[in-house]
Amino acid sequence: MSDFHAKGETKFFFEPKTIDITLAMILALGTEISALSEKLDTVIDLLATNGSTSLNDVENFVPNPEQQARRDAARKLLVETLLAPFQQEADTLAESASRK
Repeated sequence: MSDFHAKGETKFFFEPKTIDITLAMILALGTEISALSEKLDTVIDLLATNGSTSLNDVENFVPNPEQQARRDAARKLLVETLLAPFQQEADTLAESASRK
């Protein structure tokens, strides 16, 4: 574990390797959330169109351009949300470096 820093500074409790492992886990979970969201979207679209669905219908579903655009936007938002803390930190570091 890292030592505590002076009051007001960020405190880090994990070593860098643990942070990398945690990030990999979060990104893996994000991938699964995305896949499940698309599967649910497929089921909803099929039910709305056909009133019923089957495993075969779900497995062979090909989204139309509008459906694909909706899915792409949802995936983009998920990735942006998952990576937002890293983007904020990168922005902060870049701003700090530009002031020096």
